[in-house]
This record gives sequence, structure tokens and C-alpha cells, in this order.
Amino acid sequence: MRRATKCVCCSGVIDGLADDAGVGFDARIGLFTDERTFVCNECTASLIAAAARRQEAVRRRS
Repeated sequence: MRRATKCVCCSGVIDGLADDAGVGFDARIGLFTDERTFVCNECTASLIAAAARRQEAVRRRS
């Protein structure tokens, strides 16, 4: 039986991803994985945007 794969950030279900998916970047679905930890596209976009805001704040202080 297949278990639903969940995003570690929001606990949302990630559709179309087998529970036994490999570790690394899967270009087909656009997800980064690390030790079977998955982050959905929406959370990935939010994390990237937050990192960009932090970098911009650091640049302004310099």
C-alpha cells in the first residue's frame, strides 16, 4: 500500500510522488529531497523568497 508523501513544512500531501522516491533533486517534479524529507513547491518558493529578503537586508546594512 502506498502512503501519502507529506511536506515537512506544511504537512500538505504531495501528489504524484511515490513514498519510495529517491534522495536528491527530481527535475520531473521540481522538488529537493534529503533523506526522504520532502518540501512542496509552495513551501520551497516561500523559503527561497525569505532567504532573498534576508540577503537583501544584509546588503542594505553593509
